[in-house]
Amino acid sequence: MIDSIDRLAQVKKSLSRFTVARSEPGLQIADAVIPNLVLNMNARLKYSTRPDNYAELKQISGDFREYLCTYAIREAGVDTVLDMELRVKFRLGPIGFLRSLPLKPLYRLRIHSELRRLERQVRRMKTA
Repeated sequence: MIDSIDRLAQVKKSLSRFTVARSEPGLQIADAVIPNLVLNMNARLKYSTRPDNYAELKQISGDFREYLCTYAIREAGVDTVLDMELRVKFRLGPIGFLRSLPLKPLYRLRIHSELRRLERQVRRMKTA
């Protein structure tokens, strides 16, 4: 699983600029810049994990009203299923909602590319 924010950044390319402020097993706090088309959003993120089955990246404070990304792994027979959810809400009420509309396709593309990277990493781990 993605047991640290450093490993998550290998998959989640939007986390390329972050600084870990606190680190302990199962919990990390990091200051990050998350790019959105022309804007860069600053956020203090909490990354928490449960060994081998769950990880959560959540904004503690920052420019978003809400930023939450969860990863859950479960076994389904011989297959391993990864469920990923991303919730992003912008500040400024209706203006933030209107601003988010053109960004939805961008976030979908990012999620699909993250899932492809994760699949490649899992395939490499299985063949090794």
